[in-house]
Amino acid sequence: MAYLALYREWRPQTFHELVGQEHVSRTLLNAITYKRIAHAYLFCGPRGTGKTTTAKILAKALNCTSDGKIKPCNQCANCQAINSGASHDVLEIDAASNRGVDEIRELREQVKYAPQEGIYKVYIIDEVHMLTTEAFNALLKTLEEPPANVIFVLATTEVHKIPATILSRCQRFDFRRLAVDEIANRLDKICSHHGIEATRDTLLFIARKAEGGMRDALGILDQCVSFAGQQIGTSDVTAILGAVADEVLFELSQGLAEGRLSDVLLKLNELINRGKEVRPLTQDLIEHFRDRLILKTVPSAEDLVDMPGDIAAQVREKNDAYQAEELQGCISLLSQAENDMKWTTHPRILLEVAFVRIARREWPNRGEGTLAGSTAAAGRGAAPLNGKVNSGTPRGSAAAAAINGAGTFAGNGTAINSGAGMAPSLGGAAGGSSEMELRALRRRIESLEAKLRDLQQAVENSGGPKGESKESPFLDKQIRPAVPVRPVAFAAPEESMTAVPSKTSEPPLSFDQVNDCWPDVLGQAVERISPLKRSILRGQARLAEVEQNRIILVHDNPLFNQTNDPRLADVTTVLKEEFSKALDRPVIVVLSHESQWKPSPAAQRGGIPKGEAQRETDAAETQAQAVPLWADPNYIREKVFHDPNLPIEFVDDDLEQGKRPEA
Repeated sequence: MAYLALYREWRPQTFHELVGQEHVSRTLLNAITYKRIAHAYLFCGPRGTGKTTTAKILAKALNCTSDGKIKPCNQCANCQAINSGASHDVLEIDAASNRGVDEIRELREQVKYAPQEGIYKVYIIDEVHMLTTEAFNALLKTLEEPPANVIFVLATTEVHKIPATILSRCQRFDFRRLAVDEIANRLDKICSHHGIEATRDTLLFIARKAEGGMRDALGILDQCVSFAGQQIGTSDVTAILGAVADEVLFELSQGLAEGRLSDVLLKLNELINRGKEVRPLTQDLIEHFRDRLILKTVPSAEDLVDMPGDIAAQVREKNDAYQAEELQGCISLLSQAENDMKWTTHPRILLEVAFVRIARREWPNRGEGTLAGSTAAAGRGAAPLNGKVNSGTPRGSAAAAAINGAGTFAGNGTAINSGAGMAPSLGGAAGGSSEMELRALRRRIESLEAKLRDLQQAVENSGGPKGESKESPFLDKQIRPAVPVRPVAFAAPEESMTAVPSKTSEPPLSFDQVNDCWPDVLGQAVERISPLKRSILRGQARLAEVEQNRIILVHDNPLFNQTNDPRLADVTTVLKEEFSKALDRPVIVVLSHESQWKPSPAAQRGGIPKGEAQRETDAAETQAQAVPLWADPNYIREKVFHDPNLPIEFVDDDLEQGKRPEA
């Protein structure tokens, strides 16, 4: 007879032989004893925990013809036929290769026929989560009300992919991972039967590497026997699996604790030259530091650690090598390195850097994370991702503001409501996902900029007389500069309203002289300033007083109520240039809010300036005209963004937080 793998040879044949699933075996045995057999069962759990095996045992128990109390007997014709796979009443279906609706239709036709040999016809559908949505829907009715002699057993490792309509029609059994001792005891029994010599530590090591799966443990044992013969040790297991022994892990961790960095790096180089993979080694180190942390904080919790007794004794002896906080830092650094290894071709460098930081006690700050791909992002011209926005960089600053979470995006490349920066990712889990998020943000920013350009084009096409191009408030001034404005120096607040004697030999200005040219200056200035600030001059600003060569204008716009508001520097500069041109002499212009202006006793003041009535009439006519497209919320919602429910907010680039008018 051909050789049979250990996991097939030692597959449980009765409920009592099942290891680690007592809650399942007991429930099914009682159901059979008390004739409370359900029409559909769902077995879910990790790989190698006995789902399919339990389904076959259940099928044998239901069709067993023995008169004894223990079922299945594995002696009757039905039990032997099921064991050999020759039974016509137990059909095992692989849903991974029979996942379509046509296969389910065929199954629905077969369930109509009665069993040929046994009492029940049992359908075992393995990996049932692989069925398509249509196949699940086709199975619903049959699964809910199958014939009296038909039982369905569904098995899956990914129960979250099963539709709720299927789950509600089945009795669910969750298979758990097997404990290390349970696997080791089973391996010891098998080794004794086959005459294989293996120490308890070796079997425990195999059990830990199996990660709770009995099939994996038997596969490792089978491979080790083929490699080393009838006598196997821990070194044989590590050679087969490419794993690292617990002694080596302790040596590495203790060397880092004692500051012997050179010895640790040389040992790492030796392991890599022997063919050890870096990422599995990092995962083993994380588990080792986890065990050290458990023994540090709860010394009596030996059952919580997967560590040989002699290594655990050495850890307790060197208990002062690490503090609990330092062990947490080690786990954080290694976890961060292990996560970043998914996105690099040089994992060894990441592990070596982590070793250096552990040896130097350079623990990560709370919430520190890494950003894989940030170098590539910087190479593509992105702004530095350090929570700061360089307002002098066109477009790049807008991208940086959006990426760093600086606040609301503004069209001129600045950020409104800027915050402290992007919240760091926890545990360095950013990696490639963060790089994909950055690319998505950049694409979103480019899309917004394209829509803003379309809006600017609409403003230019309908904002004024034919041939006249108006400046859009949404344009990035770094990309398309506005009217050149010379910088203006502001006086201190306490000096802004005091008289400054003219340094020229020209006579002082009179109020009537300035008032006469005020309408013309107003008309010229309105055409030069930003559309969002024209309302300050149209009906909101007036000539307050004239002193020497100083002209003081006041306005009542509540959005610009600061003394010498720097956001009005361009308006003040334009007014200064227009007054100097109209009066043919240099002047000083101060534009202040009504609440900040204090009349000077020596200044000249007058009543309503000439042309004020005409300006009020013009303002009324302007308000009666159609709203420009760039200020029409409905146009922006329907024509630009194609979203009638989109909230629209008009934001001045220079406004402070909390002072934005809403449309």
